[in-house]
Amino acid sequence: ETYFSQNRERILSELFEWLSIATISAESDYKEDIKRGTAWLSEHLQQIGLENVQIMETAPGAPPVVYAHYLHAQSSPTVLIYGHYDVQPPDPLDEWISPPFDPQVRDEKIYARGADDNKGQHFAIIKAVESLIKEGAPLPNLKFIFEGEEEIGGVHLEAFIQNHKELLSSDVALIADTPMLGPDEPSIITGLRGLVYMQIEITSATTDMHSGHYGGNVHNPNQILAWILSKLKNDNGTVLAPGFYDDVRDWSDDQRAKINEVPMSEEEIMQNTGVKKLFGEESYSPIERFGIRPTLDVNGIWGGFSGEGPMTVIPKSAGAKVSMRMVADQDPEKIEKSFKEYVLSLLPDGVDVKFKTFSKEAAIVIEPTSDYFQMATASLEAVFGKTPKFVMEGGSIPVGGHIKKHLGIDAIYMGFGLNDDKLHAPNEKFDIIMLERGIESAKDFLTRLGVKDVS
Repeated sequence: ETYFSQNRERILSELFEWLSIATISAESDYKEDIKRGTAWLSEHLQQIGLENVQIMETAPGAPPVVYAHYLHAQSSPTVLIYGHYDVQPPDPLDEWISPPFDPQVRDEKIYARGADDNKGQHFAIIKAVESLIKEGAPLPNLKFIFEGEEEIGGVHLEAFIQNHKELLSSDVALIADTPMLGPDEPSIITGLRGLVYMQIEITSATTDMHSGHYGGNVHNPNQILAWILSKLKNDNGTVLAPGFYDDVRDWSDDQRAKINEVPMSEEEIMQNTGVKKLFGEESYSPIERFGIRPTLDVNGIWGGFSGEGPMTVIPKSAGAKVSMRMVADQDPEKIEKSFKEYVLSLLPDGVDVKFKTFSKEAAIVIEPTSDYFQMATASLEAVFGKTPKFVMEGGSIPVGGHIKKHLGIDAIYMGFGLNDDKLHAPNEKFDIIMLERGIESAKDFLTRLGVKDVS
């Protein structure tokens, strides 16, 4: 019997309480929910036996960090455990089968916003620690940090880490915020793409204009924006900003073969997403496009009138949000500069553009040779019954770079989500079997660390 199976009803009840709090960081209407969420989390961490639980400000008015620790090991390493309690907005609400903040179980899957990203995943670690404290099992020193701004770029976390180096000083970090290949296909992350996320706003006038009075005599920001966005890539999907690919790491044939050992078929992607055909660089496989090739995507567009019925308006401005995923050896500063210069080169006379950068993080490559990585691999093998695959993940987790830069330690990315969990989309879910195996894997890993001597 596992700890989860012995305590299933209670653990699910607690997780459902946690998931029912709408800790949305992207919208100011949810500030009270953020307060309720941090209060709930800090109280729960105290209940399981953690100490020095604090709600710590990162910046005035910003979602705070929740910190806790458990420091009772003399010679074992110190592990910094990271999670984020903020979640994505649930829009569009009408596509949810059940309300996003009313957690429900269907077919042994938990449906709620944040079920995977990231409440369910970090809750597995919390329950593992709870179990080990109850059992009196050997534990390493533990420090916990839960942030509330991950979904909006973690805008204040780097400064927080930099300003609290002594408090957060550790030997290794553990982050459960990534997917596995399948319920019976364990995997562990050896790389994460970076991210440059920008907003562009095109302005041609000081006021919206009547299209009958002014059409044909003035620039239309909607049309300028559409034209610029159409020039960001060619018909094959190649990014056209000069220098975009200059520093992309070349992988050897052997390295590419190793990467392609990870099963990821076109059919699987189409099944998970509902797309009818894949589109990408033809000389690379889906798994390579996923992890070792950079991308540029338009994430949102606005301008003019989009309500019901007609409105003959030429808007004074129009904008778009654009994300660029970086890979090994690319410099986010250079990519940001290249993007700005390219957009400016496309801009017609008499029109202004404003840029805003939300996130600027380099890619992370993890060498699978450290003791900590090999212990994590052994733990996954013990729980899942097979050796985990090494995966270059397509997403970005900025905190890993901040931890490396300011604390000088590597992170182990041992997540328990699945690729069909619909993160950031309606009907997000987390499989109960992955919650159970996540608890067991974290227990095994922390127990191994608890008997490791670093004195």
